[in-house]
Amino acid sequence: MTEFQGRIRHDGQDLDAAFQDFFTATAKYFEGIFHRDADIERICREFMSLDRAREQLALVNNATPGGLAGKRALEIGSGCGAQLLSAAHDFGAIPAGVEPGGDDFPANINLARAFFKHHGEPVCLCDAVGEELPFRDNAFDVVFSFNVLEHVQDPGRVLAETVRTLKPGGTGFILVPNYGSFWEGHYGIFWIPHMPHFLARLYVRLFKRSPAYLDTLHFVTVGGLKRWLKPHGRNIEILDWGYGIWAERLRSEQFSEWAELGRLKRMVRVAKRMGLTPALLALGKLFHWQTPIILVFRKKPSG
Repeated sequence: MTEFQGRIRHDGQDLDAAFQDFFTATAKYFEGIFHRDADIERICREFMSLDRAREQLALVNNATPGGLAGKRALEIGSGCGAQLLSAAHDFGAIPAGVEPGGDDFPANINLARAFFKHHGEPVCLCDAVGEELPFRDNAFDVVFSFNVLEHVQDPGRVLAETVRTLKPGGTGFILVPNYGSFWEGHYGIFWIPHMPHFLARLYVRLFKRSPAYLDTLHFVTVGGLKRWLKPHGRNIEILDWGYGIWAERLRSEQFSEWAELGRLKRMVRVAKRMGLTPALLALGKLFHWQTPIILVFRKKPSG
């Protein structure tokens, strides 16, 4: 993990101090968004959880032919870098990541810097955005992201950069909330599928939450992803949208309760007690209700 060492300046900030800055910035940013009894410190610490990172990277590993071992893997939106560490330590990948820094997002990248230092690793994360990846064409075997695409400025451009930087035969893995489903994870509330922004602003006020955060989000759906990917149809083969994983979680109730997912699990249990699970599975497949969307695609060999 040496390629990007030195791209982010080191200021010696220790992990506790960096986390406190991150926690303060996150609590302010999400003010009026989380449920009033949400444990914001716990949610922030989960961003640094290697258990959570390992669970997420297992999905990427399973979606990648031959697994991640020995593969050059790029993460778009690396946060504090937990997934990058897990990719290297637990799955044997050769990781790299991008995360916006500068004056707009200093807490995230400072925490990443301190997190790598704490674990005795050189930084493999550079200050960049997904719309302008600072890498050559065909550079990576795998490009992945978790809960990032809804936050970027231009999702279509990020997907185009994902395709560009993938090697022929490489795997793209994009996990993103589904706004065509019944769950909104940032607010931790039941959602009305395909709700437009103007109605969503009124809707979250019913839960006594601030609607301002909605203006920063793209309401990503399966249909929207298909439109953004259409220009790349000759270059990629879509392999999965995540329905199978969603269906298994709905049947078994076996999924972790990171962030606000404990509330979602309670909704799943209520639906099961009411005998609604079979109908949800059938209709969910028809109308793409799976949440999150787990888009997996392969870049076709050139020529």
